[in-house]
Amino acid sequence: MKQYHVTVTHEGRWWRKWWMVHVPDVDGLTQARRLSDAPRMAREAIAAALDLNPDDVSVDIHVES
Repeated sequence: MKQYHVTVTHEGRWWRKWWMVHVPDVDGLTQARRLSDAPRMAREAIAAALDLNPDDVSVDIHVES
């Protein structure tokens, strides 16, 4: 199983903050409400881009401050 590198950054103002989830290998970008949702959102974005099952996708999450 290939592992995909994922970069997560926090965006927005105090009343509306999102975690932006960037997957360079598939030129993908998605967002998550909570940091804990980032791995699932990344797997779903990769799976959609590559026509894979999200359960077959492995991600390495890097959080940028």
